[in-house]
Amino acid sequence: MTLIDKYNTDLSALTKLCEEMKKLYSTILVKFGEAADQDSQELFGLISHFVHDFRRTHADLRSGVTAVDQSS
Repeated sequence: MTLIDKYNTDLSALTKLCEEMKKLYSTILVKFGEAADQDSQELFGLISHFVHDFRRTHADLRSGVTAVDQSS
């Protein structure tokens, strides 16, 4: 097998993987009710922000801190 053949095989495998990722991402967009052209950075950034805020609020509630306490 020549070097070019190896790279063509690798490229073909990456192309198939990319197509599978696109299908999975489309499925995720449908589940979240997002537009088909939704940017992945924006979508997962929103999810990450929500999880961060949820964890912080959960930790605050477990420690007895309330929103009123934080604003003082």
